[in-house]
Amino acid sequence: MRRFTGLTRKIIIGFLMEMDGHICQLCSLNFDALTEQEREKDPKRRITIHHVNNNKNDHRYDNLELLCNSCNSKKRHSINNRSLKEHHTGSNQTVCVKNNIVLPTEGDSYSAKKNDLCEKPSQKWLVKMVYDAKDIPITVKNAMNGVSNFIGCSPVTARRYIDKMSNPINGIFQDFSVGDVRNDRGDPILIFTDITDYQSTPQKLFKKYGIE
Repeated sequence: MRRFTGLTRKIIIGFLMEMDGHICQLCSLNFDALTEQEREKDPKRRITIHHVNNNKNDHRYDNLELLCNSCNSKKRHSINNRSLKEHHTGSNQTVCVKNNIVLPTEGDSYSAKKNDLCEKPSQKWLVKMVYDAKDIPITVKNAMNGVSNFIGCSPVTARRYIDKMSNPINGIFQDFSVGDVRNDRGDPILIFTDITDYQSTPQKLFKKYGIE
């Protein structure tokens, strides 16, 4: 069983809160209303990253939700409990309950529509990841794999989003095609173009760059 630890867990929890709210997705417990001491005192109220399909290696956004420990335990032992993010499939369409979106399951129209729907969550994920990493720059390769695995788009699509956000004219991130945007091993990395972004907050950055 694979568990999230350290920075990865922090980034994912932060991203899920931005996308779905700072609450348990089952009982609506407000995580912001709890102090760290209160969560330590009552383990049932701690934040847990729940995998909807119970596959601990499936880290796509649609398969993850935040629950309190109490609700997470109930879900693990209840086969009939349905997630807020669960997909219901029919003969020729997929309905995403969370976003109320109906997509055809086959053909180019599905791929194009899915990629369009992935862009804003991918942009948010990248901004959140670079912001949280701060002094530990994220490589372009790790960012691409992270977006692909977490959001559910293809690596090619993930790279397209990254390139779009790193253009030299008005990119959120610095143009990593130049030589000095590299780590010590020479790998291209993602750094905010506006260095003051590191002193902001993810919510303000989403608003600043129009990806709310």
